[in-house]
Parts: sequence; C-alpha cells; structure tokens
Amino acid sequence: TCPFVSYGVADVLWEVLQIAPFGKVMYGSDAFHLPELYWLGAALGRYGVQDVLSRLIAARFLDQVEGQQIARSILRDNAVALYELAA
Repeated sequence: TCPFVSYGVADVLWEVLQIAPFGKVMYGSDAFHLPELYWLGAALGRYGVQDVLSRLIAARFLDQVEGQQIARSILRDNAVALYELAA
C-alpha cells in the first residue's frame, strides 16, 4: 500500500500492528514499472514504521531498543526468515 496511500501509510500500519504480531508483519512496496515508485514505496514505508514505533515508544509500550528491533524485523528480518534468504 505504501506508494498508494502516501502519508497515510502510518495510519494503515498503526491498524495492522494492533491486530498482527510484530513478527508476522513484513514491509512490501507493491511498486511496479516505474523506478520512482520503488523509491517512493521504500521512503514511505520507512516513514510509516518510524512514525508508528515512535508513537509506541512515546506511550511507553516499547523502549528504544525494542522499537529498533521491531523496525528491523518489519523492514528486513521477517522477510529473510520467511523466504529463507541468506542473511
């Protein structure tokens, strides 16, 4: 959804993280054809993850280290594990 919901990506991710465990959420850009969509999807994805995790840290649901671990999981580690990629 990232290239298509624009700045609303944080709202979508906020809802996803309310119902799915962090270890089951994986970043995906859904980009196609235009290189700019890949860049935009990646930038908006990182923005959304940072925004949501910052809110959870500010509300003291997570600490800084947990937030960093969850961000890494969503943006990389969950895909590496699922697709059995070489780390």
